Formats: sequence, structure tokens, C-alpha cells
Amino acid sequence: MALSATVHASACLPNFIITEYFLPFEELGRRLCPNALRPVNGYIALPEAPGLGLDVDEAAVRAAQDKQFPARTFRSLAEEGP
Repeated sequence: MALSATVHASACLPNFIITEYFLPFEELGRRLCPNALRPVNGYIALPEAPGLGLDVDEAAVRAAQDKQFPARTFRSLAEEGP
């Protein structure tokens, strides 16, 4: 859902170039929103449906409300190299 809001806002910005989004949420997002945005050849089309252009599966949202995500690890300064 945040990606859809970002895409809508970006469509109005004349100096917009690139955005990032968090891939581990992509699978969950597709279950919660069957028509979630998907990049095609590196681009995401602006949805044409009303609002953010998403249909939310409310039953799936309720079922996933306590889902735990694995902790992310970050590289340390020592791993960055010389």
C-alpha cells in the first residue's frame, strides 16, 4: 500500500527519478492486496482504479496481523572493506 502511495505522489513530481521499496514485504503484500503493484521491466504503472488503486483482502489482513518477520542483519563497518 505504501508503494502505491509513493507511485501516486511520484507521478506528480516533475523531478522524480527513482524509488525503493522493501522486497520482503512483497509476498505478504500480494496476499493482502491481490492487485498489488508489480514492476514490469523496472517500471511500475500508475494504477487507474479509484483511491490508491488497490483492493484489500480484509480477511487476509486479519489472519496476518500477528505475523513475525525474520530479523534483518546489517553489514558492519569491518565488512565494508578497505
